[in-house]
Amino acid sequence: FYHEMRTEEAFRKALECFQKAVEIDSGYALAYSGIADIYFYLGVYKYDDYNASIEKAKEAAKKASDIDDSSADVQNTLGLLSGIDLHYEEAERHYKQAIELNPRYAPARHSYSYLLSHLGRHEEAIHQATTALELDPLSEPMTRGDQRQL
Repeated sequence: FYHEMRTEEAFRKALECFQKAVEIDSGYALAYSGIADIYFYLGVYKYDDYNASIEKAKEAAKKASDIDDSSADVQNTLGLLSGIDLHYEEAERHYKQAIELNPRYAPARHSYSYLLSHLGRHEEAIHQATTALELDPLSEPMTRGDQRQL
């Protein structure tokens, strides 16, 4: 809930919730993936130091992946972080894996659409974005220019 609000206050509340979840269950991959996503956005939106936030995001994503790399959420997070490092082929591989694992997971399709658009593959990008909105009309594509970072 807080993650989707895309405000600094909401991101910080989401981070608090995800951190509480891993305190309760240190083997909860989705909570680590959530932590990674939040640090990613805190850095991209420049609410925190970019480099420090991305480093924390990578640490949390590694924990998530070590626990369960067969999660669409985890693969999407890995795609975001690969894209931010300009490793586009790796990012695409993660997004495709996320979609294969859960074809109805709209966030992966939104993220993948931004990558495809950045790569000049606009028809494919439109297809992914349209599919994401068909699957979940209330899903939020990235905002505030963060797609330029991918």
